[in-house]
Amino acid sequence: MSARRLFLFAILCLAPLTIHAQDEMTATYIHHALEITVPYHGPHQGTAHLELTLLSPEDKVLAHSESIVRAPAANSIWQAELIPDHPIPFDDLVWERLRSRVSFEGEQIGRASCRERV
Repeated sequence: MSARRLFLFAILCLAPLTIHAQDEMTATYIHHALEITVPYHGPHQGTAHLELTLLSPEDKVLAHSESIVRAPAANSIWQAELIPDHPIPFDDLVWERLRSRVSFEGEQIGRASCRERV
């Protein structure tokens, strides 16, 4: 019975960390590819175009991905994979930037855009 209580306590302690992690874009570098998690918190619902670009400090495009995503509610999480055109040393990733753009179907103007360090 005490192991069960300890497990429930651990779940309750880690739940706020999991929720907070979904508020920020995250990138995981595995086997020379970046697995990107993009949270969306906005007023739009429906189908959108998600564009992700990995940029060097000199603004050279190292990887690019475009996909169609669905926002069933005002809060969504999208996932994508970026595969650079050449292997990037892990220590160099700190200098790279990730640009994301989202545009929803039927929008006449503008895109939501964000740039973050990897």
